[in-house]
Formats: sequence, C-alpha cells, structure tokens
Amino acid sequence: MARSILVGGGELAAAHRRAGQIIDACARLEEAISYLEWQLTAYAWDKDHPQATQAVRQTALRAERANWDRYQNLDGRLTRVTHAFENAHVSGRVRRDERLQQLRRDWETLRERARSLGLRRNEVVHTVLGWSNGKVIRQIGRPWKQTTVVSDADDDTLWSELGNMANEIGAYTTELGQRLPFADDDQIIA
Repeated sequence: MARSILVGGGELAAAHRRAGQIIDACARLEEAISYLEWQLTAYAWDKDHPQATQAVRQTALRAERANWDRYQNLDGRLTRVTHAFENAHVSGRVRRDERLQQLRRDWETLRERARSLGLRRNEVVHTVLGWSNGKVIRQIGRPWKQTTVVSDADDDTLWSELGNMANEIGAYTTELGQRLPFADDDQIIA
C-alpha cells in the first residue's frame, strides 16, 4: 500500500487495521460460543430422539441449524448457551457428574469474561477514527461528542484477549464433549 500523504494517514491506517483485527477476533469468539451452543443442542436433540438413525439425526440437525440466527450478537449467543445448559436432558446429565457440574459453574465465569470483552470491543468498533493534535482518536459522535486517544497497546491487548478467549471456549467445548457426548457429525476438537 502506498504511503499516505496526509498527516497522520499512516497512523490512522494502522488503527483501522487493528480495529479490523479486533472485529475478526470477536467474530471467532462468537463462532466458538455458537459452536458450544450447537453441541449442547445436538446432545439434547439426540436424547429427545433416542431411536433416530444417524442419517435421520444429521438431517434433522442440519434443518435445526438452518433456522438459527447466524448473525446473533454476542450477548444473544451467550444467553442461548446458558439456555442450552438449562435443557432438561443437559441439566439432568450435568447433575449426575461432578466434573460436568464444575464445567457448568465455569460457564458462568466464561460468559461474564466474554461479555466484558464484548463491551470493550464495542468501545473500539462503534467509534469513528480521526486525527487530532498529532494523535489518533476515537470519536463517539453526536449527541455525546466523546473522544479518546487510541492506544496501540490497548488495541493489541484486546485483540489478543479476544483470540485467547475463543481458544479457551474451544478447549472448554472439547472437554465438555468428552463427558457430554456430542451427537452431531460436525465436531471440532480444540
């Protein structure tokens, strides 16, 4: 890319790239959370239909998946996982296994950490970048007229924390799947 001839153009471009990285990392986190919900949903469906063949199960699960809101926001995804844990088949299985009980408690902590990261992400991506007094700033427009100076280090930290959280949710889902067997053919082991 050609060097910007505008004052602060390079710094603004770098801040835009970091914001994009943050958006991408949060999308990976949302994907990991949706996958966790999907595996809980598939387990519950399988317990509701114990006589279903593998082919019938996969066809039904694909139809179920097609009806999901794939653009659900982070809070909605977190709430849906919590509701999936409350399914009678899932909660019944959790009550019978001490490690599953701990994993269920761990979900509450993971959920709140993910929610907090989502709020921090909002502070980055729901703003406009600008240049003022030799610094890149984030602006929240009218009627608030708020500005904050962009910190490269803070952006990089948030990007890293979002990516690490996505990996942690993936590992959590894998461990959960070892004790609460998943019914869908679409499985990711993290």
